[in-house]
Amino acid sequence: HGNIKAFISIHSYSQMLMYPYGYTRTPVKDQAELHQLAQKAITDLASLYGTRYRYGSIINTIYQ
Repeated sequence: HGNIKAFISIHSYSQMLMYPYGYTRTPVKDQAELHQLAQKAITDLASLYGTRYRYGSIINTIYQ
């Protein structure tokens, strides 16, 4: 549809913030930007709520 600019999945139970991909280790073309956004988001969440999230691509975050 062309309207989606990003998809980020936040799993509060497991405290993981993830972005594509989950089926391949090949990084998305804007991986560096997604990584920076995720890092900022978890830093902000930690400062507000004291939570500690893991973050990264789905395949690297879940299947490490």
